[in-house]
Amino acid sequence: MRADWWRRSEETIPGDRPEWFVGPTSLGLSFIASGLKLRKHDNVLVYLDDYPSNVYPWLALAEKGVQVRFINIRELGRIRLIDVKGQVDEQTRLVALASCHFVSGYRIDLEGIRTIIQLRETAGLMKPPVPKPEKYVDERFYKKALATVDR
Repeated sequence: MRADWWRRSEETIPGDRPEWFVGPTSLGLSFIASGLKLRKHDNVLVYLDDYPSNVYPWLALAEKGVQVRFINIRELGRIRLIDVKGQVDEQTRLVALASCHFVSGYRIDLEGIRTIIQLRETAGLMKPPVPKPEKYVDERFYKKALATVDR
């Protein structure tokens, strides 16, 4: 009997390829982390006390020579813009943060962090490992996918 840990969506994002769904979040993040074309001196920024499924896939990149940086913060789960801004540099290829800390419940300022990253990209101070995320993230698609979960 074959484990059904993935399935193909019947829907596609307009102008894009069909989507694939993977069972556990940790498996999906592991696929993404292992598929990125990161080089030896590139770095990834994570929060060590984040939920493990958003930490371990990035830690595995250290075996390939990718520097895994941990955000220094003052209190559990409270990630401020200045904490991220001070640790993103020209070698940073990815910032992996959960939108809400699983223990403290603190929500991070995703728009603010996104703005910091976009400004650094525009200034040529940071190069992402993949094309602009807007191409892959379509809010309408995810709202529709989430709506089907309630059925």
